[in-house]
Amino acid sequence: MKLLTRIKAESVLLFQYLTVAVVLLFMIIAGCCFVSRISALAGFIAMLLLCGILAFMHVAKKRSDEANRAKSSLLANMSREIRAPVNTIIGMSELLSNSRLCERDMRFVNDINMSANSLLSIINDFPDMPEIEAGNDFHKARKISAPLAKILVVDDNEFNLRVALGLLDLFEIDAKAASSGKEAIEMILKDDYDIVFLDHMMPEMDGIATIAEIRKLGDKYKQLKIIALTANAIQGAKEMFIAYGFDGLISKPIEIPALTNILIEWLLPGLVVQKSEAETDINTENKDIQCAFADFWEALGQIKEIDREIGLRRVNGQKDMYRNNLRLFYERLKENRDKMTEYMGGEDLKNFSIAVRSMKSMLEGVGAASLSNAAFKLETASRNSNAEYCAKHFPGFIIRLFSLNEQLAAIFPPEEAAPEKEKACISRFREKITMAMEAADRYDNDAGIKILNELSAYDFGEEARGLLENALTALKRYNYDAAKEFLSKIPC
Repeated sequence: MKLLTRIKAESVLLFQYLTVAVVLLFMIIAGCCFVSRISALAGFIAMLLLCGILAFMHVAKKRSDEANRAKSSLLANMSREIRAPVNTIIGMSELLSNSRLCERDMRFVNDINMSANSLLSIINDFPDMPEIEAGNDFHKARKISAPLAKILVVDDNEFNLRVALGLLDLFEIDAKAASSGKEAIEMILKDDYDIVFLDHMMPEMDGIATIAEIRKLGDKYKQLKIIALTANAIQGAKEMFIAYGFDGLISKPIEIPALTNILIEWLLPGLVVQKSEAETDINTENKDIQCAFADFWEALGQIKEIDREIGLRRVNGQKDMYRNNLRLFYERLKENRDKMTEYMGGEDLKNFSIAVRSMKSMLEGVGAASLSNAAFKLETASRNSNAEYCAKHFPGFIIRLFSLNEQLAAIFPPEEAAPEKEKACISRFREKITMAMEAADRYDNDAGIKILNELSAYDFGEEARGLLENALTALKRYNYDAAKEFLSKIPC
């Protein structure tokens, strides 16, 4: 039936071409009074041949387009079908790594995890997959918006927070962030949220403990929509989270189609706005941004430890977001490296495990898969009190981080020294500090950062400048309590 339909359509097209040929034939006949009959006949034959060639070319192009669409569909289906069990293997191996296994079995688990991650990298590198998936997933995101939605994202990892907030911004959602379960509960008590995205694995109070406290509050808090953020979305995970009181889950790294479905499913219908085709144009980057990114992309390609394609996919193809995340990674690299070294030197495997876990997540976020796998092995060994493994492999890991730091320094050179600052009005200074503290009380990250950036243009003395810088750093990390503490210490 499909073949008959295709033949019918192509026959109609061929008839159209022949109609054009007949019209041209009459024109040729009309011109016969000016040219010889032989010339007219030759022109007629040439015209028929041309129409035949055009018809053949059109049919060939149509079939080629259909083949390309079939290829793209096949690749997308293959990617989805293979990625699901691979993610399950990765998740289960990470769960096993938390168990008390003997050294031999732990080596097997590590090998399984590393092999599965390698396979996942190969799957992600299928030809045309980044363009097919990222281009379709981004366009889908831009088809809806929810500017009035109030959403809270809870995660102890700064990278995960930044990525989640950036993706929600695509939907015109100005989401708030909390870096711990305790802070999330405080924010939920102060304000009403439509959805809370709550990380599963957090220190001190994890996601399960946090949701238990929230549900205990009763009344509207029992109905609050809470979605689990998890890197271990294995079979049966959804049922487990629902049993603990969650409404659903979304896997990390977050993908746009999954986020779109969550928003459509759990936001009230009045909060979700369908956008017109004109509003969903994705080619909005100006040429200057594209050129700047091209230079950055070329320089990044020289760094062997980073797979830039994987890093870009981690943020669903958002170029500026990836570059900003990589800069943040570079700025935090030395601090985290020094922490790990300090804990290893003091044989503090508990805190070393926490620090290297954070480093693993950061490395994964920028596309440094090999280093992330090395960090995973160190994390697993330290959790199982395998000091011998850590002592043997940590030095090589640190050397690779030092090398990566030096290479990133070439991409992100230090900023030029700022000009001498002018003296500020004390009363105006006090007013701005009060405004910044009020912004921190409201968990308004953007307003607080804007105020402190304005204050940085003035000279308030060495002590005040240091406290302002610390407060600004705390706000950038969504640590509102620390920001308020630093601001309260500023002499006014």
